Amino acid sequence: MKSFRYATFAVAASLFMTTLIFSPASCVERSGGKRELPLDYSMKRVEKSYSNRNSPEKYPTYCRASYPHFSGGANADSINLKVHSYIADSTGLRLDEAKGGAHSIEALSEAFLRGYEAFRIERASGEIPWQFDLNGAVLLNRSGILTLDITFYSFTGGAHGMSHTEYLVFDTNSGRRMGLADVFLPGYEVRLNELVDGRFRQLKGLSKTDPLDGEEGGLVENVIRFNKNFAVTDKGVLFLYNVYEIAPYVNGSTELSLTWRDLKPLLQPRFRNF
Repeated sequence: MKSFRYATFAVAASLFMTTLIFSPASCVERSGGKRELPLDYSMKRVEKSYSNRNSPEKYPTYCRASYPHFSGGANADSINLKVHSYIADSTGLRLDEAKGGAHSIEALSEAFLRGYEAFRIERASGEIPWQFDLNGAVLLNRSGILTLDITFYSFTGGAHGMSHTEYLVFDTNSGRRMGLADVFLPGYEVRLNELVDGRFRQLKGLSKTDPLDGEEGGLVENVIRFNKNFAVTDKGVLFLYNVYEIAPYVNGSTELSLTWRDLKPLLQPRFRNF
């Protein structure tokens, strides 16, 4: 993932336009009056934009984040903390750049704009905007399992921006982030790699012997393996490979889905009747 460095340049508050939006409506779905989802949640949004009245910019510079905030469960606070920590630590917003050591997403967004102001002064140009967009979505919220999709795009100059998607899977009974060993039985690795290889070949129309790094396969190596960026869904397990991870930038990201039926022999008991 691309790492960004922001200078802690002191900028007057008038440079920033800030909007904090909280969605008051719970996103819990109900059917026939029966509660189907284990956690209630609402979407929290942070929007900050750069404004310089003396020298208006042709292209906007902004920092936006939208992500779910959970309630109604014993471990909701623990999950919220982990989601917040991922946004702060693993994206273009860095904790060490927040003024006064504040670690809120709002403070980190302000630091992003301060970094842009320093860049703008250094370059004596406002023609290159900085832009950051983060969107969080709930992919699954049932049966004690919660799956989130956190996707962000960041541009701070260069030939193009960078995007990244991370799946976060939680056990809502404990608040712990889950790994592959929580989903699959010990010794799953060889068979799971075979399933991933077969699914990729199916998507690309490749035979069992066609090279994966050829023109049709488009990978940088003649191999594809499972990774740790996985999502648990109603239909099965998704693996997401971000740009540059297994293929050139022009190929974009790669997503592979395996059904519960495909995976059944490998699954831990709690997932066999999912």
